[in-house]
Amino acid sequence: MNEVDADRYDLIFMDIQMPKMDGYMTTREIRTLKNNKKANIPIVAMTANVLKN
Repeated sequence: MNEVDADRYDLIFMDIQMPKMDGYMTTREIRTLKNNKKANIPIVAMTANVLKN
């Protein structure tokens, strides 16, 4: 997000269960961006939840 123009994306689909940096942490990082438009982009959180029962 730091590298792209503020008008590049209108929405982010965020996977909650990503390795290394999960979706919650990534969302927190986006919300702290200095560019107000980037920091307030709508984020839709989801996960595949593919664990066996």
